[in-house]
Amino acid sequence: MKHLSSEIYRADLRATLRGVAELSRLCGRTLLLTGASGLLGTWIADALRDWNESQAQPIRLILAGRDTRRLAERFGPEDEFLRYQQYDLSAPISMDIRADFIIHAAGNAHPASFRKDPAGTLSDTVLGAHRMLDFATHCGCERFLYVSSGEVYGIASDMAKPMSEHEMGFIDPLSPRACYPNGKRAAETLCAIYATNLGLHTVIARPCHCYGPSFTPTDDRASAQFIQSAAMGETIVLHSPGNQLRSWCYAADCASALLTALLHGHSAEAYNIAIASEEYTIAEFAAECARLGNSVLKREYTSIPMDSPIPHQVLNAEKLEFLGWRGQFTADIGIEHSIGIIRDWRALYSLS
Repeated sequence: MKHLSSEIYRADLRATLRGVAELSRLCGRTLLLTGASGLLGTWIADALRDWNESQAQPIRLILAGRDTRRLAERFGPEDEFLRYQQYDLSAPISMDIRADFIIHAAGNAHPASFRKDPAGTLSDTVLGAHRMLDFATHCGCERFLYVSSGEVYGIASDMAKPMSEHEMGFIDPLSPRACYPNGKRAAETLCAIYATNLGLHTVIARPCHCYGPSFTPTDDRASAQFIQSAAMGETIVLHSPGNQLRSWCYAADCASALLTALLHGHSAEAYNIAIASEEYTIAEFAAECARLGNSVLKREYTSIPMDSPIPHQVLNAEKLEFLGWRGQFTADIGIEHSIGIIRDWRALYSLS
C-alpha cells in the first residue's frame, strides 16, 4: 500500500485505532464497509489493514464501491483478509456475502451532487439505506452503523449552544438543497424502525464537518478545496464571507469515533461526532489552511450559490464521549498533517 509510505499518515492511522476501546472485538470477524473510496471510508480501511498486520486473527474486510478496479488500485490486490465487492447505492443489492459488522458510509455528500441531481441524491440516500438495512437483516449482521450527517439538524432555534442529539432545527422542505439533510433524516428513521421492529442493532453517527487528505477528486466541499490548494501551494479562494460557524474534525478522529459508535453505541440511538474546542467559521478554517500551507488567501465573492444556508452548525459530542471516545487532533495539527500527507503522496507517485 503506497499510501502508507507517508510516515505522517501511518502515524495518524495508528493514532486512530489507539482511540478505539475493545477494537479486538473485530478480530476474526467480517466487516463490510460501503463508501470505501470516500474520505472516511478510505481512512477506516487503511487503518484496519495496517492494524491487521500485527494481529493473529485479522479482520476480514469487504470493501464495497461502484468501481472495484479503483478500489484495487487504491488498496492493492485481494487476499485472505481483503475482498472487493461491487456496490452501487442507487441499485438493488445483489451481494452474496455474510458480514458480522456493517458500516454504511456510501452516499452523495458533495454539494455538486445536490445541485446537479437533487432528486437522485434524495432517493439514493433513502433507498440505499433501506436496501442496506434489509440486506443486513438477512446476512447475519450483529451491528449496523449508519453514517449520517450533522446537517440533519438544520437551522437551530438557539444558536448560542451546540446541538445535542435530541434537538432538531428547521429545514425548508421546498429547498432543492434539502434533498441531502431530509434524505439523511429519513434514513435515520429507517434505522430506528429496523431496530425496533426487526431487532437489528443499528447505530447512527452524525459527523460534523470532517476533513483530511483522502478526499476524492470530485469532492467540491470547501474544506477539501482549501486543503488541496494549500498542499499545492496555490491561492485559496474564498467565494463568500464565510461567516458560517462549524464544528471541525480531522479524519483520524472521525474514523475512531465511527468505530467507537459501531462497537459501543446503543441500538436505535444517534451520536454526534465533534470536538468542543474545534469551532471555527469557514473563513477562519480557510485562513488556517493558507497559513499552514504558506499559501495566499484571496477573497473573491461571486454569484456562486451558497452550498449551505445554515449559519451555525456546532455539535455537542458529550454522548459519544460518554462511550469513552476523545478527539486527539486540533484543527491546526489536522490541517498541517493533511497538507503534509498530500505532499508526501504527490512526491511518492511522481517517483513511481
